[in-house]
Parts: sequence; C-alpha cells; structure tokens
Amino acid sequence: MNDLNQTSNKLCLDNILKHDTLIHSFGFNPEKCQLILDLDWIVKADFKSGGYGYQISPSTLVWDNVWDVLFDLATNLSITIDDFNVLTRSTPNNVRYLSDASYEYLISLECLEGTIQFRTIGGKLYKRSHDYVSMNSSLSVKDRGGFSLQPIGETFDVVIE
Repeated sequence: MNDLNQTSNKLCLDNILKHDTLIHSFGFNPEKCQLILDLDWIVKADFKSGGYGYQISPSTLVWDNVWDVLFDLATNLSITIDDFNVLTRSTPNNVRYLSDASYEYLISLECLEGTIQFRTIGGKLYKRSHDYVSMNSSLSVKDRGGFSLQPIGETFDVVIE
C-alpha cells in the first residue's frame, strides 16, 4: 500500500515519515505506554521549476505499546527526520494482553540531529487540519495553530511494512 487509502483510513509508515519531516514537540503518556509526536506531515511534495512545493498538514502521531525508548540527539531545539528504518519485527513480550497486535517493531527515526529509537506495535496519525501549500517543508508555529499532542482530527491507522 503506497498511497493514502481513504476508505480504510490506513497509511503506510513511509507515507507519513518523509525526508525533512519536522517534529515540533514530543511527549509520553506513561499510563497508555505511548510516545506522541507533533509533526508537520508532508502529504505531498512536487518538484516544480527548480524547487519543491509541499502540501503539509499539522498532525499528531501516537505510537502504542512503546518501550525501550532511546533518544540520542544533539539539537538547537529542532528535530528533523531524515529517514526511518524498521530494524526488527518480533512477537510482543506482552502479546497475551494485546487484542490486535501480532507484531512489535523496533523503529529508528534517523534525524539530522541524531536518532530516536523505540519498540512499538503501531499507532495512529491524527490529521488536525486541512493541508497547507508551501514552498518550505514545514510550517511556522503560528501557521499550524501552535503545538498539540492531543489525539484529535481525522484518524489513520499506521501500517508498518
């Protein structure tokens, strides 16, 4: 699955985490074992007359059943995803307590500033507003309506392949 599937509301991870995706903020919900990223989802990037044009949507990415988290970053308050890797796929340690997860993944977010690595069974993307068109790959805090770690908006299940 390489494209947005509107009928089933599923997105492949490679359609969410693209080169130059800016993470505006992050947080944890320890009660639900969640890692939450507030990011500018690059919905579409087009090369036009010597430059790129972007469709960007302020979004919240919530990873479920997260553990074994490693942040190795050196930053001046900016985190930009360069690439991501699915390092391993295995059976979750707590599979008997999970209703629908058959696999757990070790995800590595390779950022310009370092690495964020964690284990997860998957997650959801919450698209909080309409797409913005920009010549830049990210939005200003003002344009995106500030920061949010709340799971609100159009919801997509994240498919990890």
